[in-house]
This record gives sequence, structure tokens and C-alpha cells, in this order.
Amino acid sequence: EIQMDIDFFKIITLWFENDEDMSGTLDLEEMGRLMRNLGLEMPDEDLKKRMMMYQSDASSKSVKLTFPDLFSMYMDMTTIKAIADIFKMSKTTPSDIIDITDLIRFLRSSQKLQFGHGDP
Repeated sequence: EIQMDIDFFKIITLWFENDEDMSGTLDLEEMGRLMRNLGLEMPDEDLKKRMMMYQSDASSKSVKLTFPDLFSMYMDMTTIKAIADIFKMSKTTPSDIIDITDLIRFLRSSQKLQFGHGDP
């Protein structure tokens, strides 16, 4: 719960720093600046696609995020990154290919799952 409070404070601060026109939404340019402030670079087209996945106002002709949209996007991105980091630590090979042994090791260590006899 403490992490959620820290994340909320961080996101609300970034929101006010980047909503330059004080419209209550972040457009593509403002979101690009916010992402760079987080140390996340991505091409505008990729950012636009990601924003469209979280945009709550589907009727809008332009892509803009409200604060709840941004918070959902941020939480998903940080959770996915955390899971990816945990998975990387459990891998035995440097490749990006997931083999069954690494998957089982990951599920055992981070998810506390148990498997039957004879699994790798």
C-alpha cells in the first residue's frame, strides 16, 4: 500500500508538471514529455497506440488521457516491468526465448506455484 501512495504522488506531480495547457487531459505532446521525464522513450506512433488503449473517452477525435487513464497506464507499465525484471532474474540463459525450465523456475520462485513430480 505504501508503494501505491508513492506511485500516486509521483504520477500526480508529473501530471501537473506536464499538463501545460491546464486542460485536465494530456495530449500526445504532453504525454511524450511525461514519458521522457520518467526515462521512457518511445516513438510517437507507439505512444499514441498505448494511449488509445487507456483512453476512457472513446468518442474523442484526438488521443488524450485523463488522470485516471494515466494512472492506469502507469500502474500497468510499472507492474509489467517489475514482472519482466523478476523473470529475467530467474532465467538461466541470456536469450529472450522462454524455455520450460525457466518458466517453471519463475513460477516457483515468484508465484510460489508447485508442480507434480518429474517437472524440470
